[in-house]
Amino acid sequence: MELSLILVPYHLGQERIGTGLGPERLLRAAINHELVSRGHSVKIETVRWRKDTGRDKVFAVAEINALLAEQVRSALGRGDFPLVLAGDCNASLGTLAGIRERPVGVIWLDAHGDFNTPETSISGFLDGMSLAMAVGLCHGAVWRRVGGLPVHGLHLLHIGGRDFDAGEKERLMSHQVRVVSASQLKQWGPVKALQPLLSALRSEVCHIYLHLDLDVLDPAEARANKFAAVDGLFTRDLECIVRMVGEAFEIKAAALTAYDPAYDEEGRALDAGIQVIHTLLDTVAGKGRGRGLD
Repeated sequence: MELSLILVPYHLGQERIGTGLGPERLLRAAINHELVSRGHSVKIETVRWRKDTGRDKVFAVAEINALLAEQVRSALGRGDFPLVLAGDCNASLGTLAGIRERPVGVIWLDAHGDFNTPETSISGFLDGMSLAMAVGLCHGAVWRRVGGLPVHGLHLLHIGGRDFDAGEKERLMSHQVRVVSASQLKQWGPVKALQPLLSALRSEVCHIYLHLDLDVLDPAEARANKFAAVDGLFTRDLECIVRMVGEAFEIKAAALTAYDPAYDEEGRALDAGIQVIHTLLDTVAGKGRGRGLD
């Protein structure tokens, strides 16, 4: 498979700080785990933004994602599969803008809702608004800069959440976003919990952007960052979900985000991330396909 690994080493516009250190660490591990020898032809690119210190974080996010959108668009134009390794979840905007097919669905794995707006957020944390921005609920200037279009809530599936802010889960559902919590997955298992919702989403869209915030993992298995929440998913769950998504949809692009090496002293989150990358690439290449949802 022709693969474009696109690094976005930024945390809210700051280069190689916090989760902005994650993409290069994941890249080094992927190389050490012989990604090329597994049959993938790999091109490596990095988003480089010339920082404007006189502007705010929203401006930085818009500029970085405009550059990312160009690289994703170019990768798809070459017939490559774009895998984005990003510090922040807002890299979803540039990745989505780079995907030409419409409508496109989004499957979002995250411990958090990421569905706040400036009016609802207590902390004002911009990355906690990433999915709300993708739906077009706030910071419309970012979409205008990256050249994309918001995604309809009906074309979204949020998986693995368990640390929602007040009212956040209700807002997701009011905007027709399908939601499967971590507790539901644990209770029913990935297949029983997800198959009906994947089938419903498949009736709406054929192409998917797959978003994997590594803090969807249970910190008892692997702690990805300082925002990790208890009672999350395990690596085997992520691998199962990735395979199910690949059986039901064409995954046009994917991103792994929010990995901060400082909180992963034993390297378990790194190992989990690499394992999921291998499963994802094998699935996209057709090696992990099963019978589908029919």
